[in-house]
Amino acid sequence: TRYFGGAKLGAGGLVSAYGEAAKRAIAAATFVEKVDRCAVELRVPYALHDAVRRMLAEWEALLDAESFAADVTMRLRVPRERLDAFAAALRDMSAGKIEVRET
Repeated sequence: TRYFGGAKLGAGGLVSAYGEAAKRAIAAATFVEKVDRCAVELRVPYALHDAVRRMLAEWEALLDAESFAADVTMRLRVPRERLDAFAAALRDMSAGKIEVRET
């Protein structure tokens, strides 16, 4: 005999209650696509910072942190399969002024 939700249940009632709870949990569950991401650090001139920020959504890059000193340092997580193309797009857009480093 166990308690489930404050009610004392016998073996049959307990199995039924846990079974119903499991069914509801499975029905409410959603699928989430897991994306393999790699950590990247960018060194960006201030003049290009806004342009880079606008590119993040297009490339599905997630911004983890930014620090502002002589240049802007941005720490991102980029989908691994898109990293090379993302780095090339940044270099092309900035005429090579943006440094890209995988961390």
